[in-house]
Amino acid sequence: MRKRTMLAIGVAVGLAAAMGPAYAAQAAPKRTLSGSVPGWAKASALEGAADGSDHVGFRVYLGWRDKRG
Repeated sequence: MRKRTMLAIGVAVGLAAAMGPAYAAQAAPKRTLSGSVPGWAKASALEGAADGSDHVGFRVYLGWRDKRG
């Protein structure tokens, strides 16, 4: 009984791992948010590559959809 359970779990995990990326790619189409790119962010404004050891900090703020929750 224990071997069957472990086999079933292994098969389920394997299927989920195999199908997960393909399902995720189909489930959520790529969308661009209007106003999410500043006007100065153009290829012509590029001055060079950044130093790989530099750190960049940023924050993302998302509005709540369920105000009561």
